[in-house]
Amino acid sequence: MIINHNLMANNALRNMNINSNNAANAMQKLSSGLRINSAADDAAGLAISEKMRGQINGLNQASSNAQDGISLVQTAEGALNETTSILQRMRTLSVQSSNDTATDDDRKAMQTEVGQLKSEIDRIANTTQFNTKTLLNGNLAAGTVAQGTKLASVNTTIGATATGGDAVGFDSYSFSSDMTLSTNLGDITIAKGNYTESDLATAITNAAKAAGGKTTLAVTFASNILTVTDGAGVGTALSINSGAVTVSANDTALNDYVNGGISAGTVDNTNAAANADQGKNALEVKSGSDTLTVSTGNVAAQTVNVADGVYSGAQLAKAINTGIANNAQLKGNATATFNAATNKLTMASTDDSSITVKDDGASTLSQTAGYTTSADLTATDTTTALLTNLEDGDKNVFGLKAGSVITINGNINGSAVTPKTLTVTDTSTVADLAQSVASALNLATSSVSIDAKEGTINIVGQDGTANAISDVKLTADDGTADKNPLTLFNNKFSSMNETQQAQDTHVDSSLVFQIGANEGQTMKVDINKMDVEALSLSSVDISTQQGAETATSVIDNATAAVSSERAKLGAFQNRLEHTINNLGTSSENLTSAESRIRDVDMAAEMSEYSKNNILSQAAQAMLAQANTQPQQVLQLLR
Repeated sequence: MIINHNLMANNALRNMNINSNNAANAMQKLSSGLRINSAADDAAGLAISEKMRGQINGLNQASSNAQDGISLVQTAEGALNETTSILQRMRTLSVQSSNDTATDDDRKAMQTEVGQLKSEIDRIANTTQFNTKTLLNGNLAAGTVAQGTKLASVNTTIGATATGGDAVGFDSYSFSSDMTLSTNLGDITIAKGNYTESDLATAITNAAKAAGGKTTLAVTFASNILTVTDGAGVGTALSINSGAVTVSANDTALNDYVNGGISAGTVDNTNAAANADQGKNALEVKSGSDTLTVSTGNVAAQTVNVADGVYSGAQLAKAINTGIANNAQLKGNATATFNAATNKLTMASTDDSSITVKDDGASTLSQTAGYTTSADLTATDTTTALLTNLEDGDKNVFGLKAGSVITINGNINGSAVTPKTLTVTDTSTVADLAQSVASALNLATSSVSIDAKEGTINIVGQDGTANAISDVKLTADDGTADKNPLTLFNNKFSSMNETQQAQDTHVDSSLVFQIGANEGQTMKVDINKMDVEALSLSSVDISTQQGAETATSVIDNATAAVSSERAKLGAFQNRLEHTINNLGTSSENLTSAESRIRDVDMAAEMSEYSKNNILSQAAQAMLAQANTQPQQVLQLLR
């Protein structure tokens, strides 16, 4: 037995300390609720847990960010809702002003309200803010890089009409119903539709061949002259009959006749229906080739003078009557009448005697009951239409006169071009306007075209950012010192429909919402400029009946633009709401995973604590017993 070292006591003490430490650790876990209270508890688990906590906190903040984003979007959309209400009121006023029960003073009062409404649209655009950020002034617009250029005008009929008229020279022809030609091969039919001179010649050729004509047959049609040949140059393959007149191959005396391009002795289309589009078709008179002579039973052939220009059917009849009235021999002996319902122009003598109508060098048709031609063969020569005769699809004249000044503005690669002006003369044509637009935009003349059927100006440029054309605007004034604007023209040309490839080039100012826990997990939200200029409302003027009518379509376009922007903002809001739902789910699942790593299992840890506590008490008892062992040595020393 030894007394210097009480090994049993040391062993009991060691175990007691272990048990006490284990019990203390268990008590710490039970009191904190955490399995990992320090890195020593689980070094790897602590690292994983802290990374998860970072993700969870990031997801929770991203959800909050998305909520803030929704609030911003709702602010912008709410402001645009009021802009829509303003536009609806403006449209109501324009429709009210269009009604001729309103006086000029009434319209001026309505325009005063429109002016205030436009100012309010600007105020909303420039003052709507969220956390000091202005939302609708273009500061938050998306960046764009133009890759091409193509612009189209809106609601503009270029192939308009003038005053007066005679024989016509056309670039294109149209039939409102199938046309029948009486030929030596029998009746042949040309399908209704639109034709160029070349297309019409081809259609006649194919129809004649199908009816039994020679395979070498060829019909050509150029400069309003029809020529028929076969491969050998002998004109026996086809003849086209009209009444008592027969026109055979190689007969070049076939200039177009009045009202719609019916060629005397060329086309028998008495079975064709009237053309419902007569008011939109232009008839062109060319000096030198179109001279009308009229004779009756009482009057020898007289020349009826009609000025060069582009005319409708009604204006053609009016011009012919003016020419007859100015002729001393014909005055009171002949009359031209245009029937809009049937689209036919009739010429008759007042004494019902035979009347002869002749185009210089052409065949002659005589009719005792008067000369009548159908207007089914019609056309529009858009390049030679006079600017002073332009009108919209509702026949409202644009108001361009000699001395009017058209100003052309636009951007190339985001920079404004030097404005180009065109001073209108009595002879200025659509082709002159196209050339001026091309010049202003540094384009070839061929890059600017007129589509009479659609009533549009099309501008096509080169690909690439450096050549990007945008914000093209045409405005006109009366050319006086006051520069009084031509409201109808300006309304029609106040905005151009840009294609996707022809947007402005500018820096991206979109908002970036952090909607994820990590770098790059963002969402862009852009809000376009929504002021009067951006909505092309600057030229809206309802102080006149004509201006009010055209303003309605301009306001409709603006309303559509605002509605489109609101729809985009609504889509952003919906996306953010889905984002919030997803962030919540991710945060919940990560929290669950982190809890399993970091949180203590209270039941298991309580069992562990109870075990260690009991062991600690047992160790204390054994330590007491071990401490009594040295007392036994005293018995040996007695």
